[in-house]
Amino acid sequence: ALTGSVPASIGSLPELEGLELSNNAMTGSLPASIGLLSRLTYLAMNDNGLRGPLPSTIAQLSNLSELYLAGNQFSGPLPEEFFQLPRLERVSFERNGLTGGISGFARFTNLIELNLNLNEFSGAIPRELSQLTHLQSLTLSGNRFTGAIPAELATLADLETLDLSFNSLQGEIPPQLGALLALKNLTLSGDQLKGTIPEQLTNLRALVFLGL
Repeated sequence: ALTGSVPASIGSLPELEGLELSNNAMTGSLPASIGLLSRLTYLAMNDNGLRGPLPSTIAQLSNLSELYLAGNQFSGPLPEEFFQLPRLERVSFERNGLTGGISGFARFTNLIELNLNLNEFSGAIPRELSQLTHLQSLTLSGNRFTGAIPAELATLADLETLDLSFNSLQGEIPPQLGALLALKNLTLSGDQLKGTIPEQLTNLRALVFLGL
């Protein structure tokens, strides 16, 4: 496995479109010079020992469509500039120490997959996520989200996976979720939900896994 930090000179590769450094033992922070890779469409650094906040210069990666940073030690809130990336389709920040709210993700109108499992994100699950009409997978398990499950999520017609488990969500299961006819995986266990199982969930004929 490769060790050491991501060199700042990585920014001097102007033609780079894909960068894959996953499953190594790299440490340190992500250098600000990563923002110089303006042609980059794919960035994967899963399962390393990278730490610290994400650099605000990541907002300069205007062609980035896939971002995989799972299994590191990134921390703090995401920089506001991050939410300006226009072409993001798939994002995984699973297994880090990221904090703050996630309302900014509603700006990523091309998003297909959003995996924020096992971080320290908090606040309400934004109803504005219902604007992500291409979303197929929304996994927010193991964070510190509070409040109710937004019924507006039921408008995500392409959604196949919805995992909101192991947070501190309260209230009842919205019966509107029975409209998610493409749903294959619905996991809401480990929260503080109450009430009955909505009969409307039996409309989910594509469902393969149900965890309540």
